[in-house]
Amino acid sequence: MTSDSVPISRRRNQTRQQQKPDSNNSNFSDKTGSQQNLMRQHQLRRIKHRQQEERKLKCTLFTFITFIMGATAYLLFNLVIMGGSGGIVDAFGGGSSSSASQYLYASMEPKDAYPVKELLHPNYMNNVTSTAPLEVDVVHPSFLYPPSSNSNNHNHDAASRHRVVEFYAPWCPHCQHLKKKYVKFARNLVKAGWERGEDIDVYAVSCTPHKAVCHDLDIYSFPTIRLYKGGTYNGTDLKQGKLHPLLVFQTLGIQNNKDDILMEEEEEQEKGEHNHFSKKISHLRQQAISNNNNYSKKKKNQNKATTSKKNVYNDAAVSFEFAMKHGIFTRATNDGSLDYNQTRIFHKWLDLLEKSLPPAWALHDTVDALLTHKYDIVQSEYNLTSVLRSVSSSSSQHHHNKKDNTENRTVEGNAKEDVDDDNYQWSTACSHGNDVSGYTCGLWQLFHIISIGVVEWGVWVTDDYQSISTMDAADLIRNYIDSFFACEECRTNFVKDYDNCSVARRCERLSFNHTKSRSDLIQLPLWLWETHNSINVRLMKERFQRQVEENTNQKATLTLQDEIDVQWPSRQDCPSCWNWDGTWNEEPVYQYLRIYYWPDDAISREYKNKLFPKISSSSKINTNSILFGNSLPSSSALLLPLGALCVFVVLWYFKSIQKKKHRLT
Repeated sequence: MTSDSVPISRRRNQTRQQQKPDSNNSNFSDKTGSQQNLMRQHQLRRIKHRQQEERKLKCTLFTFITFIMGATAYLLFNLVIMGGSGGIVDAFGGGSSSSASQYLYASMEPKDAYPVKELLHPNYMNNVTSTAPLEVDVVHPSFLYPPSSNSNNHNHDAASRHRVVEFYAPWCPHCQHLKKKYVKFARNLVKAGWERGEDIDVYAVSCTPHKAVCHDLDIYSFPTIRLYKGGTYNGTDLKQGKLHPLLVFQTLGIQNNKDDILMEEEEEQEKGEHNHFSKKISHLRQQAISNNNNYSKKKKNQNKATTSKKNVYNDAAVSFEFAMKHGIFTRATNDGSLDYNQTRIFHKWLDLLEKSLPPAWALHDTVDALLTHKYDIVQSEYNLTSVLRSVSSSSSQHHHNKKDNTENRTVEGNAKEDVDDDNYQWSTACSHGNDVSGYTCGLWQLFHIISIGVVEWGVWVTDDYQSISTMDAADLIRNYIDSFFACEECRTNFVKDYDNCSVARRCERLSFNHTKSRSDLIQLPLWLWETHNSINVRLMKERFQRQVEENTNQKATLTLQDEIDVQWPSRQDCPSCWNWDGTWNEEPVYQYLRIYYWPDDAISREYKNKLFPKISSSSKINTNSILFGNSLPSSSALLLPLGALCVFVVLWYFKSIQKKKHRLT
């Protein structure tokens, strides 16, 4: 059939079918395009997510590396600049201390110290917060010395007024306790003088920076309070227990008819206050006991956290140098030399140090130099200071040049550094934040080291006559304190207890026999330790009484448990040192003292195994942490693990990036 014979309607249908698109092909192409769009969007999301993860990793890594670099820089600074001790100075001192710490009253706020005026050196005026008399001639201040012919800056008005002057040492505990009482006394005195038409000034002189002034005025003990009448320069000493404005007026000859009546009224008022607060004393006593216990626990925890054997030797060495420069010539003769008795005691003291100090301690260099010039150093304070300075500079030169390091003997890493005349720094455990308060603490550390050294010397000598008798060593400690320790009340109490044998059974346990018997020799460190504990108990009672008196003027007593809490070592530190009935077990106590105050050796390790068997067998560091607290490792010891940690972090970062790329692909 030809196309001509096909009906027209049929041809039209065929044409329409040919022109109609293929639905199957169209659906396939649409599906393919949508899948490609989905894959493209999914790939973009994966790329975006990977970029976000990389940014997070980079940010985390940058933060961590920055922290590690900062910590490493800080440790390097301590290692290179601070000598690797984190600011703790080495055996012979070093470091810096605030000059304001040498003044008790100038370091207070002006409103708290008013009206006490403190003599300050012009160089220290920028380092204190309180106003004080700026004396051009600090060697001869106008309120203590008459005007000289060559002085153009003398304040005549200051000398024309009545003056009360306290001479003190900032390291003296009783001077520190007297501070608030002296300010209160000064305010009452100035007020009472104003009511009577009398001008009275109240001064304070620190004998540490102004040593020449105190020596020139024959100030031999601290604190010394002296009254000067207007226009005169010869003072009268006042007793600390009688600091009352009316007694000052009586001494000056300024007597008011009402003064006797006022004193009687004040005595009756004190009795009335006593009766008024008698009902509340029980509550206040418990509150004071609680505060004292909290203070003791806080102090105990602080000592545990900061005390180490390195700090013990540092504190002892710094106190030794401080005593040489500020204690030996406190009561010198008029010509500036030591008298015969002082010379004999000082020479015997140096001989004892030479025998009893640990052989590897760098302080031996100083003692040897002093013994070499022992006849020169007693002639003047200048000679003594010159020898100390020469030893310090020589040691510093060896240290910086790094020559012949084997001759620089050290104990527990201690080495001597160059020390300025007025820069001393004790550990925080000794000073409790006050730069000059560590003197007495460090001196006790030195006494304990000497007592252990006497035992070590006696055990190893070949003949009995070469040993040091325990009574001779104790007498030397007593005579040294009596001759060269300037805190009057501390010195008086110690000498009185020693001479009366009233503390620690001295006359029973010590003897003049020269013996090698260990059981006899260890009685010296045990006596000194028991004496130290008894003094701590007495000071705790005095502190408690001051707390109660500030509120009620009423004295109370403490419990036996309070006295036990301040004694050392505690049951937690040394369980073996205590018996079940609360008494001491002397042999473990001596072993503990030797571990604490003598360099580590085979005997110390043996004692550690006995006192701490479980801990010593597993870790030596844990034993030291119990004895001296948890101390941080040295800077050099931390550098290696920190560097390894940085390398590990970098490798981990690149490994994580590779894993991410592999997973995405």
